[in-house]
Amino acid sequence: MTSDQRNEYRLSLLKDLYDEHFKHGGSAITVKVEKDGKIDQELVTALQYLDDKRLLDSKILHRGAYQARITAYGIDLIETGGNLR
Repeated sequence: MTSDQRNEYRLSLLKDLYDEHFKHGGSAITVKVEKDGKIDQELVTALQYLDDKRLLDSKILHRGAYQARITAYGIDLIETGGNLR
């Protein structure tokens, strides 16, 4: 995956978390990172990156899942049409 593709992937993930935030009244959601018995490393590193940027709060629930909640910074970034660079 190129750096531009990773940037788009992370932004898409953040948009998905934004949508889920409002569907579930601001509750954290479970993000499954294990598919077919393998950890999706792109998804894990995307979650870690967004957490490091304070655009979401995440924590590991168990090997195959994270708990994630978009932050106010993440909401603002989506609502202003911003990007991650």
